[in-house]
Amino acid sequence: MRRSHYLSQLANSGYQQAALRVVAGVLLLTNLILVAIVWRSTGQAEKTIVVPPDFHRSFWVSGGELSPEYLEQMAMYYSGLLLNYNPANLGYQASQFLRFVEPGVYGELSSRFEEDKGRVTRNQLSSAWFPQQVDIQGMTVKITGIQTVFVGKNVTEQKQRSYRLELSQGQQQPLIRDFLEVPDRSGQNKPQGDLSP
Repeated sequence: MRRSHYLSQLANSGYQQAALRVVAGVLLLTNLILVAIVWRSTGQAEKTIVVPPDFHRSFWVSGGELSPEYLEQMAMYYSGLLLNYNPANLGYQASQFLRFVEPGVYGELSSRFEEDKGRVTRNQLSSAWFPQQVDIQGMTVKITGIQTVFVGKNVTEQKQRSYRLELSQGQQQPLIRDFLEVPDRSGQNKPQGDLSP
């Protein structure tokens, strides 16, 4: 009787060991799968946001709203691309500017830049833009500053000008709808959309 009881317990412990080995094997397999998933997703799970050095103040974006500080800084960047040029960098500046233009006005602005590129190169025009004031109303930004125009190395004009930048909210940053010179109150400045006065 004792021998049968002993053999029964021995068989029972063998079944228990086999069941524990199966459970341990399943746990080892699931751990290996989890390690593979974590290892594979390490490059995708973390997102690092890099802020370019041109931004000098904090800003916020919330759904369909953009902070005035963000609009101001983007308008300063956009106007710098368009109003600081010379014959050597105009093509690059225009291509960078066009990256931020609404698709509906891309063709018009692109053809305008092609015309201006020929005139700037032919006349050896350059422009330096020094913004002084920014006024924001909704998605319209008015930038006032001093624009110095050169022909070759000679200064031909240095004058205070104002430009209006109409923006719309894009998926990643504000997009440009229009960029025009705003006439001054005396009527001396005519509205223009080209690069040079």
